[in-house]
Amino acid sequence: MPVTGVRLDEHSEGCENTREVYRAALDVRHLGLTAEHASLSSREALFQKIRRARLADGEQVEEPWQQTDADFFERLADTLNRQYKYRPARSAFRPSVYGTFEDWFLREMTQATRLECLQKASLADVCAPVQGKIWKEVLSGEMTLKVSVIAVDELLKLVDGHRLLQMKLRWTDYHRVHCPVDGIVRRIDVFRKDQLFPGAEAMTIMFIEAAFGIIKLICIGEWSIQSFVLKVGVNQRVQKLDEIGYFDLGSQVILVLPTGIDVLPAGGEKVFPGDPVAVVASSSKNRLAFRKTVSVYTSQPIPPSSSRACSF
Repeated sequence: MPVTGVRLDEHSEGCENTREVYRAALDVRHLGLTAEHASLSSREALFQKIRRARLADGEQVEEPWQQTDADFFERLADTLNRQYKYRPARSAFRPSVYGTFEDWFLREMTQATRLECLQKASLADVCAPVQGKIWKEVLSGEMTLKVSVIAVDELLKLVDGHRLLQMKLRWTDYHRVHCPVDGIVRRIDVFRKDQLFPGAEAMTIMFIEAAFGIIKLICIGEWSIQSFVLKVGVNQRVQKLDEIGYFDLGSQVILVLPTGIDVLPAGGEKVFPGDPVAVVASSSKNRLAFRKTVSVYTSQPIPPSSSRACSF
């Protein structure tokens, strides 16, 4: 398992210096907490109470539900799914009946769903690693996370990247994270809450070597629970759609792309694991293939005038 705050690769010398570089650069741009980002809605507070109780092995908290209420999580899921117009349907996952919080929040894809996602992923060099909404591109200035604010230019320098794709997960979204490319995990950096700078979210940064360069995947823990569970290790070979981890109450994922990559989404799209998000600029992959793709979430083709990734 990765060691917190340490660069994980074959050459561990200078690990502490690497961490201090992260800390110093981000601390300069940190703007502090704001009321908007620090506030909790009643539903988010409910989620956190439930999750804390589960992570504490049943430790008692102020319970908004009764353990004898076998349908509580069924009703909670139905209510939130209707409120947020959630897709795909329950039948796309297993289990499809929720007796516990984990049954719902940590649901897995069915084999049929995975195969459909793999078909879509084959159309691009880089696919979406999570379900969520792609934020509009921030060319300069600050990128807002759940609690902290990070300077985009500084983040790109830190991870030696060219372009960022920021994906926000809602409470109702599928919270397992999948590999966006075929390649080898070359490095993993794990940082706890407040470790990069005061107020910073917990982050897990994976460096995946693909045929066209290094892809960085930044998994940002939700501001209160602050946990991401890794399921891969350094030097492990991975393929698109392999599960690489999951959030306990996740927040956001940032995909850092190298030069020579054409990004397909314009920003604002909802994506699911496997949706095409980028191609190598010199690739022979035809953009028209994306326009002809039918989304498994709406059964509607992507409009001919659009070059966006498949969405639901």
